[in-house]
Order: sequence, then C-alpha cells, then structure tokens
Amino acid sequence: MKQALIAATLSFFIVSCASTEEETIPANQFLNLTAEEDADEVEQYWQVKNRVGPMYPPEAARNRVNGCVDLIFGIGSDGTVEGYRVESSYPQGVFDDYAAAALMKWTYEAAPENSERIPVLTHVQLYFTVEDSGPDPKYDANCKDEENS
Repeated sequence: MKQALIAATLSFFIVSCASTEEETIPANQFLNLTAEEDADEVEQYWQVKNRVGPMYPPEAARNRVNGCVDLIFGIGSDGTVEGYRVESSYPQGVFDDYAAAALMKWTYEAAPENSERIPVLTHVQLYFTVEDSGPDPKYDANCKDEENS
C-alpha cells in the first residue's frame, strides 16, 4: 500500500513537471472577446494598469532577427493575466517565452462599465524589432502591425 501511494505521488509529480510551459485557459469561465471584431470591446471591460515590455532574446538581437508573437490570454476578475496560449509566432519559437513572461506581469483594472469584474479572453500581438535592421519582407508578411499599417 505504501509503495502504491509513493508511486502514485511520484507519477503525479513527473506528469506535472512534464506539462507544457503554456498555461491553460479555462475558456468556459471567460467572456470570449478573441474575434477580430471584438478587439475594441475589451476596453469596455478591462483597461491596462501595468504593461511590461518583453526582453529581447540576446541571440536574436545579435543576429538582428525581427519577429512577433500572437498570444490569447485571460484577464481574471482580479485583473491579472490567467493563462495564455501562443496562437502564432514568427520566427516560430524564437520570441514565445519572452513574450509570455512579459504578458504574465501585466495587470488590468476593471472599466467603470465592468462593475461585476467579468473575466475576458482576448489576444495581443507583441513585436520584436531591431533598430536599423533594414527591410524584412518575411517579418512584414508574418507580423501584422496595426500601428504601422
């Protein structure tokens, strides 16, 4: 019996350690505002209180690599980021961890219209660009920068 309990505990620990780094998002607990037409609606529920910029991966900076990461994430009723999923990234995997680490430090405050503090599911695209890197057609094709469109 004691061996079975130890084995069960050990297998739980191993499975927990082997799980993906992305934090799962319980979608049924959030108002889904991930559709493109809902992007402006997020501000009716939550407003950014503290936004932390991502660090640039040293190797990508040395190699003058530009890129972006599109993340879907939840804003919980306490205004913290509750889980995320990398929807897409370019180049794949280069900036993902850096974008997610920054996103998890963001905080939000409820908009006046959101007195019930309704949790929402939304998305953001974070950009990584090196100054004076010159034209980069692959970056332009993969990273839709609404601010510069």
